Order: sequence, then C-alpha cells, then structure tokens
Amino acid sequence: DPRGVAQDAPTHAGPEAALPDYLSLALSSRGYCCAVVYDKVWLGSSDGAIYVFPSDATEGSPPLQRWEAHSMRIYDLCFLEEAGEVWSSSSDGSIAAWDALNYSLNSEWVAHDSHKCMVRSLIVVDDEVWSASPEEHTVRIWSSKTREFVARLEVGPVSSMALHGSAVWAVRENAVEMIDRRTHLSLGSWEADSALINTLASVRCTRSVWTCSSVVRVWTHDAASNDVELVEEMAVSSSRIMGMAEANGKIWTASSDDTILVWNAFTRRPLIEMTLHSQQGIRCMASLNDRMWCGTLDSQLIVFDMRRRRR
Repeated sequence: DPRGVAQDAPTHAGPEAALPDYLSLALSSRGYCCAVVYDKVWLGSSDGAIYVFPSDATEGSPPLQRWEAHSMRIYDLCFLEEAGEVWSSSSDGSIAAWDALNYSLNSEWVAHDSHKCMVRSLIVVDDEVWSASPEEHTVRIWSSKTREFVARLEVGPVSSMALHGSAVWAVRENAVEMIDRRTHLSLGSWEADSALINTLASVRCTRSVWTCSSVVRVWTHDAASNDVELVEEMAVSSSRIMGMAEANGKIWTASSDDTILVWNAFTRRPLIEMTLHSQQGIRCMASLNDRMWCGTLDSQLIVFDMRRRRR
C-alpha cells in the first residue's frame, strides 16, 4: 500500500465492523501529542514544532501552520477554550501559551524549577491548568486566566492525568492517585497494574476510566463513597498501548506493535482490528468531525474517516 497502512480482518462481522477509510499527511518530525482546537487539529512533535491541520484535510495536504514552539520535544497540548489559548509543554521544562486563532505566543515560562524537569502532562481543570513533571515528582497548578502559580502537589512521578467527575486521576508508574479537583487533597491511591501504565482516559459515555499498559483495565468511581471498582480487564497484546481516544461511543487504542483496536465503549468488546505499518507505532490520537487523527513516530499523521468504509 503506497500510504503504508494495511488492515487485518475485523474481529467481528457485520456493517459496524467495516474498516474505515484513511488518508496520510506527512510531517517533518515525529508526532508526540495532539489536541482538537475549534475546527482544527494541533500536533506537537519531537523536534519542538507545532503543526496545525484543518478538519477537512485531504490526502497529502500541507499544514495550515507550522512553527518552532520549543527547543525540545513537545509532550502535551491542552486547549483553554474560554481563554482562547493552547498551552504546550516540553521536555525543556517550559510551558508556552499560544493564541488559538492567530498562533502568536502570549507567554512562556519555566514551569518546574529547572530546564532539566520535563513537563509531561497538561490538563484543564475548571479555571486551572495542572502540569505534571515525573522527574520533579510534582504536579503544579496554574490559573488559566492569569497564568499565575496556584499550588504545588507532591504526588510522585506522574506521567499522565485525566479529569473524571470530581477528581483528577494521576498515573504514577503502575499506580493511580485520585486528587480532589477543588481541594487538591488526595482521595487515595492504589496499584492499578503490574506494569507501567502508559495512558488513561475518562470515558464520558460510560462514566468510567480506562487505563492501559499492555492490558486495558476499566474502572468506575463512586464519588459518594469514594469507592473505586475494577469493572473489567482485557488483555490486548504483549505490546504497550501508547495512544487512546474516545469517539461516538467507541474507544480507539493503539499499541507499539502498530495494532489499532476500536472498542465498543459499552460492551467493552473490540469491533475492528487494524495494523498500521509505521515501523515505530502511534504516539497520540484525537477525534474531530468523525475522523480519528493519529500521530505516528515515523513522521506521519494518519487520519481515519469513520463515515467512509474501505472497499
């Protein structure tokens, strides 16, 4: 296939399991994170550049914009819709705030004491932005309106975070800690996996949280009792799951062995299995306008169209 994508047979028969069509967009560096911003997709790359693509991009379309945002790898992007800004975080220890419409730099600062502390994860929580540095073993909280420092939480080497109900779920190697979104106090932690957890996501349609290593685990949280329950555990492969995103009642996961699975979020059963021959795998995923955007480590942006089926 000239675009480097090959599909295996779907795991289930029937029209819902038909394989989606796709297109490929070239990047000059590896895609590490992506975010939906209005009707566009922003992608942060391994060389510190940010790319912006329109939602209706076609095969081979160049980016609308590309600029050098950081001196080193961009680990995360988050969209602050009320402020009209996109924040980017980097392995150089900095956070930058960009105008979401004209792409100009509004502010940039060293977020975690020194340039040696990468900023691995960013999430928007009410009128705050939380940033995590696994090397510094802290989560720092910033005002989304003024960008001023609010609080510092000593929570260990947090690599990723997700907002779920009244709590922020923070991954700390193979453990998860829940932190109250308003008081910033810990609600408890537990060993959620025997291996390193690579990613997690809050699945709104089922009010659950999915954590992924080479195994997918589905959790629920009762806010009244603060009880956490493991609902199901699904073995995927021997490879690590690096990317995950929700779209239209389905969960997409991508493994380092180039396997993409599309799950029914309600039944937690796979509907489609595909293999992406990118040599190095998918690092990030985002859903926009019935399309799943996948940034790969071999410098491509693969876009699956969920409305169209492969013939």
